[in-house]
Amino acid sequence: MAEPISQAHTRNLNNAGANISNGICTISSIIASNISAAAVFIQIFDAAIADVVVGTTRPMFSVPLAATTGFRQINFRRPALFNRRFSAAATTTAEGAGDPGTGVFLQAWI
Repeated sequence: MAEPISQAHTRNLNNAGANISNGICTISSIIASNISAAAVFIQIFDAAIADVVVGTTRPMFSVPLAATTGFRQINFRRPALFNRRFSAAATTTAEGAGDPGTGVFLQAWI
């Protein structure tokens, strides 16, 4: 059974990544923002972050965010199912490992 996530908020997401859920879950919407001076990409994974090698493990998808005022909302037409765990990392390229520093925020919920 999927685990509901209610306003899971991650601040200063970087290339070390973070687990957003504790296990299987469905996500209906993601909001991401970037207040750092450089453009960033949020890489979304269906795995525990400990099982991800950022820059090597291919993400499910990446969300590009412009520098300083980047904001992106993604509403899934049907909730996205994460069979293992919803985790994410912020990087300087779509599938790379460069650390964007601080200022990247991610919020997800059902």
